[in-house]
Amino acid sequence: MREDLIKKGEKNRKQIEKTLATAKKGMTLTEVAESAKLPISTVKRHLDKLMSIGRVHADSYRGFSVYVWNEEGEYKDKIFLSENHILFIDAMVNPWGKPFVRVKEAKKIPGSDCWDDMSAILIDQKRIGDFIGKLSAINEKLGKYGEPPDT
Repeated sequence: MREDLIKKGEKNRKQIEKTLATAKKGMTLTEVAESAKLPISTVKRHLDKLMSIGRVHADSYRGFSVYVWNEEGEYKDKIFLSENHILFIDAMVNPWGKPFVRVKEAKKIPGSDCWDDMSAILIDQKRIGDFIGKLSAINEKLGKYGEPPDT
């Protein structure tokens, strides 16, 4: 292994995190690259890695992504649906300072230790109560789905 490349990669990743951590709002890929003084392709590769481990999240707005640093650095909770399927649940703040909950689904890439992001839902703080209420109502009825219908 080339230690020099590993060290350079770590330095670049730290620079990208510092750039996002000191930003007052989210940044586009181009803004991160310009601010970190790194090529866009390098920044994109590192952002993808940082997103996969929960250090950064991205929101899409009309065809472009805005990247935001997650200062906690790790997902708050994980729910393993199987050994190859997981939900990550964490609280974050959007570029406008509004808190939200993110539930992100990932599946393990066959033959590797890497996870592939499948999808995510973002739940505004004002809607968390509604979401929990709906899940509770469904949970109460869930057992009835396996029962035969009344005749």
